[in-house]
Amino acid sequence: MPTVIVPTILAENADQYKQSMERIQSFAQRVHIDICDGEFAPSFTVGAREVWWPAEWQADVHAMVARPSEHVEQLIALKAGLIIFHAEVQEDLLPTMQRVQQAGLKVGVALQRSTVPLAVKPYIEQADHVMVFSGDLGHYGGVASLMQL
Repeated sequence: MPTVIVPTILAENADQYKQSMERIQSFAQRVHIDICDGEFAPSFTVGAREVWWPAEWQADVHAMVARPSEHVEQLIALKAGLIIFHAEVQEDLLPTMQRVQQAGLKVGVALQRSTVPLAVKPYIEQADHVMVFSGDLGHYGGVASLMQL
């Protein structure tokens, strides 16, 4: 299987988003797009209505939102290949994960550094993808917790 570089886009507004997409267009085939609600993650980013990518690309949408159930239909409408939610949200994530899969899309679960995988085992078992989140919500960079592996 060939190596694929998957750049992350974290943009506060539509202009920043467009500039970031233009910067990666020459080499990207897949993109990881971060969406923050300002509540779960302390920063605001472009919303789902402002997200786009070239038709020939695969896109993963990482939704750092407090209540995924309020965003799921809008995220499904984007037709991303993968939608990732955080295990640490304050609602039962299983119905939202199942809704994404019923729509024919893959769903992922992200684990923050302090999350013990056993504590969110039902989410991990339901997920098509598990992301060990090494950063600080809404910011680039970080250090992974190898305990989660």
